[in-house]
Amino acid sequence: MLGENPLYNNNADLDSVWIFISHSNKDLNQVRKIRDEFESKGLNPLLFFLKCLDDESEVDNLIKREIEARNWFVLCDSPNAQKSRWVQTEIEHIKNLPDKVYEVIDVTSKWNEQKFIIERLCKRVTVYLAYSIKDEYTARLIRDSLIKNEFRVIDPSSLNLKYNDNAGILGSYIAEAALNGYVLILLSPESVKSEWWWYEVKYALANVRSKSNIVPILLYHFYDEKVLTELSLFEWLLWDKGSIESHIDELVTFLKRKML
Repeated sequence: MLGENPLYNNNADLDSVWIFISHSNKDLNQVRKIRDEFESKGLNPLLFFLKCLDDESEVDNLIKREIEARNWFVLCDSPNAQKSRWVQTEIEHIKNLPDKVYEVIDVTSKWNEQKFIIERLCKRVTVYLAYSIKDEYTARLIRDSLIKNEFRVIDPSSLNLKYNDNAGILGSYIAEAALNGYVLILLSPESVKSEWWWYEVKYALANVRSKSNIVPILLYHFYDEKVLTELSLFEWLLWDKGSIESHIDELVTFLKRKML
């Protein structure tokens, strides 16, 4: 289960993931269950209840700015929400903003159906980085940009694990990301020389749910037959030309739009 894995309980970047929940205040009891489920998985749901707002109010500038600052949204649908001019205005604003990721939950549906959508969103915000220490600078740029965009990033360098002593612990993180998130594999002439890097890649391939979960990123143009054999079935991102910064921006957009 998602909430029972160390990936969801012991990561320093949990505070970076915030989920804006748009809802009718008349559905507060049902929405609280959704909030509690996100919190049980280590994410931070945002609920707003402003007494000064009613259906005749214009979109408050504070809430509007908050929406624009966030990346991940849950739109709670219900008869109450559909009748609320405020909720519909809020939802319209979210849908009209570029690169915002949202899921729609019918709060009148069965709880298992609601939980499925919650877990799907949790998967989309989770990223594991596999890279050689020689590519640490690029990995740090990627990590910082993803955290800025409210992704949950699992960076093995921040776990303080040693290969010989903690391979099993590291494997649990990789396996969970391969099943329930993304594994970004940074490819370079240095990475293919690393025993640790190959351990990460092999573990991810052994636990991957589908081809969508693993994203190889070619940092430099080089040829390695073993890499091609292992990763030929996946969709590669080519970064061997152009600036790293522009590629990272494209990566953020790519991950937000990619469905698991």
